[in-house]
Amino acid sequence: MIRSSFILALSMCFLLICGYGIHAGLARLWGPGLFGNYIVVMTILLWAEIIINTGIPTAAAKLIAEDRREEGAILRASISLQMKISLMLVVLLGCLAPLIGKLMAQRELTLYLLVAAIDIPFMGFYALYHKALSGRRRFGRQAAAICAYAGSRLSAILAITALGYGIAGAFVGNIIGSVVGWAAGFFMLGTVTLTPGTGFDKGRILEIAKPTALYECSFYLLIGLDLICIRAMIPDPAVAGYYGAALTIARVPYFVFLALNLTLIPLIARANKLGSREKAATYIRQAVTLLATLLFFGIALVLSTSREIVALIYSTKFLAAAPLLNILIFALGLLCFFMVMNSILIGAGHARKATRMSIFLLPVALVLNMVFIPIWGARGAASATLVTALVGAVVAAKVTGRNLPITVDAPRLIKALLAASAIYFISVWWHAGGVLLLLKYLLLLAAYFTILLLTKALTPEEIRALVKKER
Repeated sequence: MIRSSFILALSMCFLLICGYGIHAGLARLWGPGLFGNYIVVMTILLWAEIIINTGIPTAAAKLIAEDRREEGAILRASISLQMKISLMLVVLLGCLAPLIGKLMAQRELTLYLLVAAIDIPFMGFYALYHKALSGRRRFGRQAAAICAYAGSRLSAILAITALGYGIAGAFVGNIIGSVVGWAAGFFMLGTVTLTPGTGFDKGRILEIAKPTALYECSFYLLIGLDLICIRAMIPDPAVAGYYGAALTIARVPYFVFLALNLTLIPLIARANKLGSREKAATYIRQAVTLLATLLFFGIALVLSTSREIVALIYSTKFLAAAPLLNILIFALGLLCFFMVMNSILIGAGHARKATRMSIFLLPVALVLNMVFIPIWGARGAASATLVTALVGAVVAAKVTGRNLPITVDAPRLIKALLAASAIYFISVWWHAGGVLLLLKYLLLLAAYFTILLLTKALTPEEIRALVKKER
């Protein structure tokens, strides 16, 4: 499991680098105002696409992991369902686009949403094919498909916007990236297996997909609702630009731990199918330890260099995002824990419980945003997300603990926390900006793992597990 997570984490890191490359280019080209409009439209698009990214694809991955003999039939049934749902979402977003533009008091947002909606079916098939590879535990091929998507999206968006085609052009580039990702996933899966077979009951796929998609959609609303509230309640789009910049950086843990989720769900599902509580407990303990160890380090880096990282990615025009980032990094860290706990429940067949918890947090987040934003502005939105995330983390831990054995290695986690604290103070003392900041991060990462090894918070065997073939 550790090696699989590591391979996918590398591809997610490449996805992040490409995403930040897009943001860096667009932020410098447009400034906070136009960038704010872009990030708002992208957030709304992601709300629609998260349904097709997770519902049917996650169900297909789970079913393939449980019974690989039915892979061909599962995939064909999933393709049919994915096409129908994608087209419905395109129509829905197209109908809502004028209303959203009016609500945001900016009519041009309607055009941007209409162009963005074209991406939905292409993204849907890309998601289906690369997650089918996850169900077959072909994590290396899945990582290759992710990299193909990320690289082509970066190239297309920056090339088209550099020619002066603006926000609409950026979403055309987004469509190109999804098409290339779909083609890569199709090729990778085709070389594995896509054999004909008997018809598969679509009801079984929908039974898993419905609560999973509902959970993911509600979860994604949690990490984007604050931005939409800001854009709706604060007329200046530049404020949304600052907040969107901070939120995007704070989402790094979320995207990195998507790799953990992609491996954790099928592994827990298989352990549950075999009735092996010991194996499930091992996977959970590894997941919690990996999550905490990396989160401690990431939070230490962000708190000590928030201004520098904002300036590096978005330019000094976006420095107003740094105080927001210091709050949001804690909020997204807690939401990552919430996400991992819920992924464990989903893998064990308790998707409805995960969904109910996520939906419960939505009105909490909405009320807090409506109360805090008029008082504290963008910082109020960040604080609302932090409080919501804390509530979610506590509830998720309790619910998961009632259904599955959760054990943690407290001494190792304490050692990791102390190591991260040392890294924080070193980072505060050592000033570096620009590209030297990246070198600083690499050296601090090496120092962090060295401390972990010396204190036995991390063992050489676990390091070798990252490169040793999983059996």
